[in-house]
Amino acid sequence: MGQPVVLFEISYRDTLRTQQFYAQLLGWQMQAAGPAVMIETGAQNGIQATLSRRVTSRIAS
Repeated sequence: MGQPVVLFEISYRDTLRTQQFYAQLLGWQMQAAGPAVMIETGAQNGIQATLSRRVTSRIAS
């Protein structure tokens, strides 16, 4: 069997809408942690997550 996932990150544009979406869909609990949001997924074996603001960059032409 492969190695378990221990962390994943979801990027967002709208903090509140993203938190509400995943909380309602999956029952996740979230806690602000500086510029990111820590997600408690409820998993028994290590898989946790963070939300982080999506960074958009524009390449000058």
